[in-house]
Amino acid sequence: MEPMQSQMSQNELSQILNKCSQFKPRDFKNNKNIEYLHYLEEILEHFYDTKRPVYCSLELLKNIITNILLYINQDGLWTGKKKDHSINIATIACRFISYICELDVESARNLKSQIQIILQWLQDDQHYLLKKFSTSTNQNLSSDRFSLIIKFYQSVYDAFEHYYLICSNRTEFVHELLSKQSKLTKKVTSYLVFSRRIDSSNLNCTNVLEFTVELFEYLLNIEYKTNNINHLLNRLIIFFSTNFSSSPFSDYLIRTNFYKLLLTSISHSSLYTQFVINETAQSQTDSTDSLFIYSHMLNIISEFVLNPNLSKIIIQDLCDHSFIDTMKMLIKELIDCGTTTPLLFCVQCLSNILSTTEASIIVEYFIRSELLTLLTNYLMNLIEKSTLGNGKMIIKYLHVDVIRSILSIMYNISTLDDNYRVHFNVDIISQLFKYLVKCDYGQLRIISCLLFSNIATQKQLENESELLSQYIIEQLLVFIRNASKNDDHHLYDHTISLLSLVQCLKKICVYDIIKLKIEELRGIELLFKIIRVNDVHHSTDNVHYIQEELEIILECIWFLAFNDKCATKIYSNDIYFSSLVQIAELNPNEHIVSKARGTLWQLTQTLEFNEQKQPLAKQKKIIQPSQHIMISYNHDTKDVCMKICNQLRKNGYTVWIDTENMHGSTLECMALAIEQAFVILLCITEKYKQSPNCQCEAEYAYRLKKPFVPILMQKKYKPDGWLGILVGTRLYIDFNKNDFQTNYEKLLNEIEAVTR
Repeated sequence: MEPMQSQMSQNELSQILNKCSQFKPRDFKNNKNIEYLHYLEEILEHFYDTKRPVYCSLELLKNIITNILLYINQDGLWTGKKKDHSINIATIACRFISYICELDVESARNLKSQIQIILQWLQDDQHYLLKKFSTSTNQNLSSDRFSLIIKFYQSVYDAFEHYYLICSNRTEFVHELLSKQSKLTKKVTSYLVFSRRIDSSNLNCTNVLEFTVELFEYLLNIEYKTNNINHLLNRLIIFFSTNFSSSPFSDYLIRTNFYKLLLTSISHSSLYTQFVINETAQSQTDSTDSLFIYSHMLNIISEFVLNPNLSKIIIQDLCDHSFIDTMKMLIKELIDCGTTTPLLFCVQCLSNILSTTEASIIVEYFIRSELLTLLTNYLMNLIEKSTLGNGKMIIKYLHVDVIRSILSIMYNISTLDDNYRVHFNVDIISQLFKYLVKCDYGQLRIISCLLFSNIATQKQLENESELLSQYIIEQLLVFIRNASKNDDHHLYDHTISLLSLVQCLKKICVYDIIKLKIEELRGIELLFKIIRVNDVHHSTDNVHYIQEELEIILECIWFLAFNDKCATKIYSNDIYFSSLVQIAELNPNEHIVSKARGTLWQLTQTLEFNEQKQPLAKQKKIIQPSQHIMISYNHDTKDVCMKICNQLRKNGYTVWIDTENMHGSTLECMALAIEQAFVILLCITEKYKQSPNCQCEAEYAYRLKKPFVPILMQKKYKPDGWLGILVGTRLYIDFNKNDFQTNYEKLLNEIEAVTR
């Protein structure tokens, strides 16, 4: 037969497939039919080049695949005389499997037995290659046979990926990967020397996954990689990534410390950086294999990090490997090159790391490296370039994912500790917020709202009053309403939770301007609607999560109760008030009960105070003499407060602190403690301001005109909101400066001064 033209007609394609489907297994050995195998390769190239299907019976293709596999089983893939020929037609069979998977899902699902045979080929490839591969490394890598084998492995893992994505039972497929028994051959040899430092007699891969890890490590350690090697590495890393969602698969990789291999490779980032520069300069594309190898490694590391049983160990290893410094260098080079896809993998990996409960271990490294500043400036430049003169944003698809990941990084840092807020450029964040709350992407709008509300000061919130009404509160309430309607209380594929949304609302509820906007936009009605649903209807599966939501929502309402207009609306609505009473009396969670009772108490206090009526508690002050010093604090400063308490007692003072003197009703104890105190120590932090319970104590003391001493417990913290108004221009004792004893002596002098 004459060689076929580059553009084959459908008739020619069908003739060749019909002829090859009639071959028996032994016909694939016949040299007369070799040219037909070349035509099969041309058909595959035709499909992958034109992306046009071959119109023929899929049974013909399946017959060809089956007969090829039967021939190889008879002759042996690794032990037959015509090894190169067997490997070549095995590659054709694997590529046809991938083709069928793309063409017809139902037909591809019937290829289970063929896939099992290919899995067994890899199980049989456990030992070292022929001795002729043990000479020079360069000869090995440049040999035709080595290239043939690399292409074979590419086709195998490509077939695995395609089949895994369409198979009806993925768990069964993964179990096949982990199967330890080989059923095909008794005596086998391998075509690849995996590790030159390990003696061949000691290497015994027990399953396909272990073999794949060895193959990956071997290829990764090759110093000068050809395009084919890079392509295979990329296929292998995608194979790991695709199957990682399966517990048996990921558990195996976790047990074997596979992530350490990835960390070691990524730490040699100069190689990756050079790939970025070279490939971007040559092709101006993100699709090259050399770029994706390391990018996909980052993706798998981020998957490892999300494993709750492993996150602490891995994050500690990340610190040991100078991972953040490496990431900063990579991200800087990627930004300079304008290469988006690997940058996306980098920021997604960082976002996952900082979303874990162990993120505090690495965030200090993150801040010290000034990576936060680099990402903030990049984000601002990207958004400014994407914004038209009329404020309309046009963002590329990949850039949306990059922006979302960077915003998530910043938001996660802002939630870890209030002290990290000083590392944000609040002016830039404010500008970002103004751009993003107007964009068409809901997820970017809500994350920017969450971020801005976490780090904004009262001054900024007041300056942005128009935006508050139109964007922050309005958007926040819309997203809270939407999340509460979903069964899982989440938005955007489980990425934004109702809990995080109401926590955001609670943070800004401390400001009066926000309280008024919430009332104006019917936010009180929404919060009580969620309370009634959550308190009555919930499954036992997520009861803890719902109770946590309920607790935060009650704290929001408690803050609203400090405002006259909001308090009047809540108190005068029978449904709202009865809901609070019902929770206070019937809810089994003591934390939730205390929040409900605190809200009820504050409602009466606010209304009585604003009607200029003397609170009942104030009348008790006449008959109950002052006795002690009261310490008002948030539990994040408990250790220092207890130290102050013990020192005061040594100096002969009677001290009231809630860790020891709480008996009966919490609110009654608190009120009585304030009434009987001759001075109150306010141990102020950002979290103190964000606690409705602390606000209750401080404002009640203020209304009773009790002397108080403000003590600053958080570095560089400047009180604002209700706390800023209450403290006013008073000098406070900063316990973050000097030593404890020096600060304590200042405190004693101040106590004497305010009580004279």
